[in-house]
Amino acid sequence: MKIAIEGNEANTQNRVGVSNYCFYLIKEFAKLKTDNIKFEIILKNQPLDDLPTANNQLQYKVVKGSPLWLRYWVSLHLLKKRITRDYNLYFAPAHYTPKFIFHPLVVTIHDLAYIYFPNEFKKIDLYKLNNWTKEAVLKAKQIIAVSKTTKKDLIVNYQLPEEKIKVIYNGFNPPTNEYQTQQLGFNLTEKKYFIFIGTIQPRKNIARLIKAFEIFKDKTNSEFKLVIIGKKGWFYNEIFQQANKSRYSSDIIFTDYVADKVKNKLLSSAFAYINPGLYEGFGMPVLEAFYFKIPSAISFTGALPEVGGKAVEYFNPYKEQEIAKSMYNLYQYPKLRRTLIKEASNRLKEFSWKSTAEKTLEVFIANARN
Repeated sequence: MKIAIEGNEANTQNRVGVSNYCFYLIKEFAKLKTDNIKFEIILKNQPLDDLPTANNQLQYKVVKGSPLWLRYWVSLHLLKKRITRDYNLYFAPAHYTPKFIFHPLVVTIHDLAYIYFPNEFKKIDLYKLNNWTKEAVLKAKQIIAVSKTTKKDLIVNYQLPEEKIKVIYNGFNPPTNEYQTQQLGFNLTEKKYFIFIGTIQPRKNIARLIKAFEIFKDKTNSEFKLVIIGKKGWFYNEIFQQANKSRYSSDIIFTDYVADKVKNKLLSSAFAYINPGLYEGFGMPVLEAFYFKIPSAISFTGALPEVGGKAVEYFNPYKEQEIAKSMYNLYQYPKLRRTLIKEASNRLKEFSWKSTAEKTLEVFIANARN
């Protein structure tokens, strides 16, 4: 059996979100020891050095062509493979698929934010997400959802049968120790700041987080800062303007995208992790905070409660006062912090990329053409 995987998402240097999902699955598939299942990773360019080395189990196939590489050039490649009967299944790790597919299709859907927050997407991206995702889920033989929330949203918005969707949570990959030699930087003091990680865009609710931070500072008169890690997404100008106008503007730090070793240093040295997102399909930074043993306060929305379990402090993300109260609770009550950190350590054990890959492989086997 040979499984074709669109791996272009993993073949990038600055991986976030879906790119990490694809990257870690490929790494786990490369470790499998089996004679009857092989993987071919379809790429637009030669694989980067940190992708797994090709072996008897896993090979790379570079398909040249542009524009619309995935939609049409990969379609042509799949047609050739259909003629030679070389693939038993095609896996799309993130929403989009080739226009024409001649093999059983499994696709992973990460979230449906574009349906609930359409005004926060560029027109071209919104067109692709609306049309290409619908096309993918309708022609897929099986859909993988990364959370129960995403599964429910798929059923409601696309009228899909429940049995067509399999929930498989993302895994977690412990970081290397490289961050330990990294300087903290950004004029920060250890355990004297809250941290947020995510793309700078309205759905991440950073505007309310800034207001909540102001309330917290007014109440505590503390030296705490707010560190916001993430690249610029879209519609971010108002967020930066708000931060600049804040009476605590000097205590609000935007780092932009940073390398993993820098992010991990910042996270490990933070006092607490805050996620006020209005909608998340999963929430990987929650698990990262668990690993570094810092307490977390997050929104009780989307898939975040599925990830956080009983190991976090929850708040209503639409109310700045509630966000500020959670920040204050973590600041004021050491026993609460200790309890959450202990719960988080146990919760983290439930997420591994090895388990995610094994469950994903079970889906492949069940849906592959003989």
